[in-house]
Amino acid sequence: MATDPKSPLPKKIAVIDSDAAMANLTEKHVKAMGADLVDVFIDPDLGYKSIRSESYDAALIDWKLKGQTSGLALLSRLRRLPEFVYFPVIISAGVLKREDLRIILDFQCTFVMEKPLRQKTITEEFQALKKESDWYQANEKNIANAFNAASMDPAMARLAIDKILASAPNSAPLAMIAAKHLMNHNYLDHAHDLYEQTLKKDPNFLPALNGKAKLYTKMGRYKEAMDTLKAAQKLSPQNIERLSLMGEIEISLKNPEAAIDNFKKALQVDQKDTKAKVGLAVAKGMTKAMELQTQAADEDMSVAKMINNLGVNLARQGQYEK
Repeated sequence: MATDPKSPLPKKIAVIDSDAAMANLTEKHVKAMGADLVDVFIDPDLGYKSIRSESYDAALIDWKLKGQTSGLALLSRLRRLPEFVYFPVIISAGVLKREDLRIILDFQCTFVMEKPLRQKTITEEFQALKKESDWYQANEKNIANAFNAASMDPAMARLAIDKILASAPNSAPLAMIAAKHLMNHNYLDHAHDLYEQTLKKDPNFLPALNGKAKLYTKMGRYKEAMDTLKAAQKLSPQNIERLSLMGEIEISLKNPEAAIDNFKKALQVDQKDTKAKVGLAVAKGMTKAMELQTQAADEDMSVAKMINNLGVNLARQGQYEK
């Protein structure tokens, strides 16, 4: 990739690496790139908190972080926050199994760089990621403006979106932004059309599979949502958000044991994930409630419901064992 000296570069960068020697070397490379500020974090949890609270332009994260928080867990936490969906991230990695990196297909503005790191390559990739991030954010605004100009009329909004998509060299990412806006405004049939059109061109496009599953869930079409999620899981099995959604759907389908399995898989990726912890507690509470229902099928389920609600409230308070 040729470096364009006019391309923008992130100026404030967080480096997260549990290996102090490697972190210092990476810091030197990033500073040589021309960054104004480089903050190094050996503790991944501290690095994550700092990224959330400080105005960093990008991050470079080691995949094999030591301790309870892995590089995958850290990346997953960031990408689940709306303000960090397009945040430029370079993942530094040594020898990795191919399946370990399939999760990257779920995320925009993310690049995997093999060690040893080189300053020239870091510069080139941060430039590319910054450009990609700026592109996404600009088009988010364009599509939001198209909705506003259409005065929230679904037909007019769809026409405005189609006009934007027709002029894009790569319409798939833009279609995902548009479908998300359509869903947020409850134009569900129009959103479904965009997901279907995108998946006809590429049946394995993960953002479209993820979005379509969320759409089906919103529509109450849980079986179709689960089928779509399972298709995505075959391509990328370690997405915490998807695993948690599968758990939630299984609860809606009254399959608590399957829900428990999905929430446990999510916690294997990030044992600190609150949503998966709460989901696991709720699924376990449902199992207990269903056992009570079986034991006293002729009795009113109000007691079982009360116990299940109590379990939900305890989970929200963090009292997962209770």
